[in-house]
Amino acid sequence: MINRGSEWRRWEPHIHTPGTVLNNQFGNAASWDAYLAALENSAPRIQAIAVTDYYVTDTYEEMLGHRANGRLPDIDLFFPNVEIRLDVAARSGFVNLHLLVSPEDPNVSVRGNHLFGW
Repeated sequence: MINRGSEWRRWEPHIHTPGTVLNNQFGNAASWDAYLAALENSAPRIQAIAVTDYYVTDTYEEMLGHRANGRLPDIDLFFPNVEIRLDVAARSGFVNLHLLVSPEDPNVSVRGNHLFGW
């Protein structure tokens, strides 16, 4: 018997970071500290982040480096979101495809900023 209601958790499945290919809206490298502080101080607390970049996993790997150095300690899950801009015209803007990848899949590894193992 379930004796409580839903338990909500905040996930951010599409977050671009400083240095994002094709869409870097953050300015210089110094913006990483402000960016990470904003994520760390978010309310409600973010529990999962899909680090999004176009075609590559550079910013996902950089985010993992910041995590290894003690940043974002309250975020439980990081995973890559590889965004692919299709050569298809839309009424406004581009048509994008998103590939969300499990970091726990033993058949997928991140090497040299590309995903292998599919």
